[in-house]
Amino acid sequence: MTPIDQRAYKLTDGYEAACALAALHYQGILLNTTLDQFITTMPIAADHDPHHGFSGNLFAETPDACATILPKPLVEWLRRYTDDVVNLSGKTPLQLQAALVKATPIIIWAPLKFNWPEFRRYDWGIGIVNFHTVLLDGYAPEEGYHIVDPSNGTTYWISSEKFENSYNLRKYAVGIQA
Repeated sequence: MTPIDQRAYKLTDGYEAACALAALHYQGILLNTTLDQFITTMPIAADHDPHHGFSGNLFAETPDACATILPKPLVEWLRRYTDDVVNLSGKTPLQLQAALVKATPIIIWAPLKFNWPEFRRYDWGIGIVNFHTVLLDGYAPEEGYHIVDPSNGTTYWISSEKFENSYNLRKYAVGIQA
C-alpha cells in the first residue's frame, strides 16, 4: 500500500484522513483525490468532541483538544464514498487478522509509536493525549502487523504483542472492505 505522508500537505493532525484516503485509494476509490482536497469534506466537531467529528485543528497544535475523529463519525464520513466501510471497533486481534487476509485495510487508533498511553479528562470524557492513527495492511505470524504510518509516510512491522497491547486499550478500528 502506498502511504500518504501528511507532512507533505503541511498537516499537524489529521492522521485519520490520511489513513482513510490511503485505504480508499487501495480499494480503487477517489484515486484522483489528494489529501488536501479530501480533508475539506471531513466533519469538524464544533464542540471539540471526537465522537461528533474531528476535534482539533488540522494545521496547528491544539493542546486543549484531543485532536482526532473517532470511529463512528469517521465511518459516517467515509460512507459518502463507499458502502464498504465497516466499524470494526471492539473486534479481537484475531478478527482483525481475518479482515486483513480479505484485503481489508484497517484504520486503528493507538498511542503514538505504540508507547504507553497518556490519559486526560476532556469535557466529553477520558481521552488518550498521545493518540495516533495508523493503517494496518498486513499480518504475518512471524513478523506481526504491517503498519502504514501517515505521520512520516513510512511502513514498518510491529510485533503482535506490542500492537495488541496498544490496540486493546480502546479497540478502535475501521476497515474498508475489498
